[in-house]
Amino acid sequence: MNSSRLTLTVLALAACLGAANAQTFNPSVEVTNAYEGKPVDARKQDLAMQIPDSLLVFDYDFDYSVFDNPYKGSYEFSPYLINMKPEPVPYAGRNFYLRAGAGYSLHPELAVMYAPKTSGRWKLDFYDSFQGYLGAYRHIRGYGFSSREGYLADNHDGKTFSGHDLENDLGLNLRGDFRRSALTLGVNYKLLTVADTVITHLYNEASARLRFALKPGQKATFEAVADGKIGGDNMTYLGNGYALSNKEVNARFLAGAEILPNTRFLLEAGTAVGVYSRVIVTSVADVWATPKLAWSYGPLTVSAGVKFAHIFAWDPKSKSLVPQHQKKSALLYPDAHLNLRILDQGLSLYADATGGNDINAFSKLLARNHFFNQVYQLSYSWVPTLDNTVVRYKATAGLRGQVAGALQYNLFASYAYIENNLLDGLLISTRTPVNPVPLAAAFSYEDMKLLTAGVDLAWKSDRIAAAGNFRYNKAEYLNPSTRINDVLYVPLPDFTAEGSVTYNWAERIYVGVSADFSSERAAFFVVPSYVDLGVSAEYRFNRRTSFWAKGGNLLNQTIQKSLTRAENGVYFTAGICLNF
Repeated sequence: MNSSRLTLTVLALAACLGAANAQTFNPSVEVTNAYEGKPVDARKQDLAMQIPDSLLVFDYDFDYSVFDNPYKGSYEFSPYLINMKPEPVPYAGRNFYLRAGAGYSLHPELAVMYAPKTSGRWKLDFYDSFQGYLGAYRHIRGYGFSSREGYLADNHDGKTFSGHDLENDLGLNLRGDFRRSALTLGVNYKLLTVADTVITHLYNEASARLRFALKPGQKATFEAVADGKIGGDNMTYLGNGYALSNKEVNARFLAGAEILPNTRFLLEAGTAVGVYSRVIVTSVADVWATPKLAWSYGPLTVSAGVKFAHIFAWDPKSKSLVPQHQKKSALLYPDAHLNLRILDQGLSLYADATGGNDINAFSKLLARNHFFNQVYQLSYSWVPTLDNTVVRYKATAGLRGQVAGALQYNLFASYAYIENNLLDGLLISTRTPVNPVPLAAAFSYEDMKLLTAGVDLAWKSDRIAAAGNFRYNKAEYLNPSTRINDVLYVPLPDFTAEGSVTYNWAERIYVGVSADFSSERAAFFVVPSYVDLGVSAEYRFNRRTSFWAKGGNLLNQTIQKSLTRAENGVYFTAGICLNF
């Protein structure tokens, strides 16, 4: 990289820190009587509370996740879309919102929301979102034996091949708001089509989600959530068909009551189920329950309990070399949370100790890497396509708060012991340099100890909106696989960063810059570091109409977020936003 490019990169990263945490388009839209269409307000979500403030009034509508890994894989990235919101207008009982754009290379975008006129306690909205890529992919140079004790991805060799990666989500949301409770229902249909010269995916998925919960401030606590998916992937590899059907269910409920002043007993339980047929015939269920006590006194809030969990797996007719979902669960996991408000609305100290299981459902794997080749891994690997992750424990401590109502921050560090952690991997059929073969994108399951430190920042003022974060990962891989005909893992990057800054002039002209960085990932293979630099601009004619444009990969780097695929070169997209 020449000196001018390096200077540009450093300035962009200094302007906006970022993270490798994934960020995807969420088509769910809250229907309220105030909408905003200012791109300056399109910022990342506020910093998540490990222990919500609602705990102080015994509102236990939260879901602690032990699988919030610092790096979540290639296709959970959707960097730097300007997710605009409509501007406040007098509420007419219905709303229509459209954002559409295209450009070169072709990254089409379409987001549509329609909320028909409703009254009373029921609200309804329909949505559709479409985005992806259609064009040339850079050919990653052949994988040969390297001096780094394995295989080296030598990056782009100047060749390209054609392909596409397109996804559409269509659905509706229905909400009922009652005096003491709330009910939500969501229905969604997803279509994913992926193709290049080697592999194709055509994935259809219908899903539904139902949630019922009591509102906070009552003596009793209750929440029940259930969602289910029915899908099918018609995959082809080198012209041969390998279809897979999946049925997935997740359910959770939380119930509790006040047993003493400021003290509650809570019982949380749930299950995650996956049933697969056709090319993979297997079933799995994770069942868990967590009894706990929650107590609050002044600025201190504490909850503590024990999580009981067990994984059941059935693999009657596996066509792979090894059975699926064979990783055993631990019986007991910690579940403890502490939050201490040091300054009201200004500074809080928090700590968590958690653990649990993840069955790594097929829909999750395909969402993480759209070019995932489950058949190659199924037929030629010692590693199962589908397996369970067990987080024995994860301890987190940090500080979070805000300054002057404009700056929000979260500084934290965590340490976790994870068995069978899901990592990106590449599958080879030889380890000699004499007869190298094209490598298939796969997943590796590795035992590891992971130390993570990070900072999340967000700034909002009249003229400037910014958000970003930074992560440092120190991973110890305990039993890495080195066998022939195996999936060789690609480690987490040591450093990742992501961020964006948007400036507005008179709430009419908006300009922004963004950056996404990942350090080199080197083990048996080397995935080079990259900086994805982007810019954006918008001109608002009025509160209903605006035109926008953005550009990405301005440094023209080979960005291997999917290890064996890299979109080709600089791109620009322009479009229109309407709000009625």
